[in-house]
Parts: sequence; structure tokens; C-alpha cells
Amino acid sequence: MLRLLVSIIIAAATVRAQADEWIVYARDTQDYSYNHTRITHHAAQGITFVVWTRHGAQTKRQELHCASSSWRTVYETRDARGETEFVSRTPTAEWQWARPDGVEMALIDWICQHYH
Repeated sequence: MLRLLVSIIIAAATVRAQADEWIVYARDTQDYSYNHTRITHHAAQGITFVVWTRHGAQTKRQELHCASSSWRTVYETRDARGETEFVSRTPTAEWQWARPDGVEMALIDWICQHYH
């Protein structure tokens, strides 16, 4: 019985550790959040992070370039009226400069400072 209980506790802890964790980084009428457990990065003339973000009915896969404070959306889903629309911009996604007071800059500042 004790062995079964320990197995259940370990399984529950493993599921919790692998669960997606969405963290709010900005707010307007809705929250802007990023998926903490799905961040990846690679070097590309400075550190580039790959981050899944969410705002309302939109979920996006964005790349953030720390050295230049720029970003691009490479994949996006929009959920509208019970339907999901998929938009892929890869490999033609263009880098954009983050506006100093914009939500993209808030995300870049946070991610580039706290993830290595």
C-alpha cells in the first residue's frame, strides 16, 4: 500500500512539473502572458529566445533577439467563434523593432534579463 501511495505522489509531482505555466508580463483590458515551461533559445548574432505568448484568443510563437531589442512572430493561432485559424509566417517572418513602451519590449526586457 505504501509503495502504491509513493508511486501516485511521484506521478502527480511529475505531471505538475511538466505542466505549462503561463506568466503574465503585461496587462491592458486582457492579460499578456508567456509560457514559462516552453522557452527555448539559440545563439544568432546575440541571444535569440523562442517564446510562446498568449493574449486573448491569440497564441503566438515569437522569437526575441536580445541584442537588438527586436522580435518576430513565426506562428500564430487565433480562436474565434469556436474555430481555430493557423497562420505560419516561417521562414518569411521579418524582424521588427520593439517599441520602447510596447508589450513586445516588456517581454524582451523580462525574458532577456531572467533567462540564460
